[in-house]
Amino acid sequence: MDAPRILRGHIVGMGHDTDFAELMAAIDGTGSAIQHELGVMAETLPELRRQARAEPQRRKRDASRYALGGALTILGLEHLDPIALTGLFGNPARMLTWLGDARSALGDAPLVELIGAVFEDDARFEWCRKWGVHIGWLHGKVLYDATVTSFVISGRAGPKERWRRAEITEDQESLILRICLYERIDVPVLANRGEAFEWIHANGGNPTWWAPPTIPPEWNA
Repeated sequence: MDAPRILRGHIVGMGHDTDFAELMAAIDGTGSAIQHELGVMAETLPELRRQARAEPQRRKRDASRYALGGALTILGLEHLDPIALTGLFGNPARMLTWLGDARSALGDAPLVELIGAVFEDDARFEWCRKWGVHIGWLHGKVLYDATVTSFVISGRAGPKERWRRAEITEDQESLILRICLYERIDVPVLANRGEAFEWIHANGGNPTWWAPPTIPPEWNA
């Protein structure tokens, strides 16, 4: 319920003998509630503006991705393992060799059949998939670092930001427990969201991005 409505309800519920001090207390309480709401709005406004500015660019990127995905779907590649496909495309020299082998065996076959023939070899499929995991991690790491850096340098991580006083989020709790498990350290006692943010940041952030998956060995088969 909004603050003015609270005040109206309080006044309507008063009797004729209501003390003037009680009325003033209600007004003061309403003023505090309004100030709080304005503070929240003022704090979130810069982030909303940033999102509004970024929205056209995000839509443009999404449209390009959907178009590329649509092209792959038209060619029938939607039935292939996307992680293995990433690993295959990420090693063009090996991909061309294997596709050449498949074409020698199958003749002038569609691309999806040539790639399918490559993936029928379990060793090749697993090698491509390991590379796909590694390439995907590298891409995700760049995005994660950029997100954290953008947040820190934006000023929204400042010591006086209102969000710092809020309760620790479930995501923060999960990250803290994972870090403590990985590092074999005691779970810290943290008072609020700001302290949790500082602790996580000081202890390396999300463990998912601490170290990349093992790089697959050179193909020797």
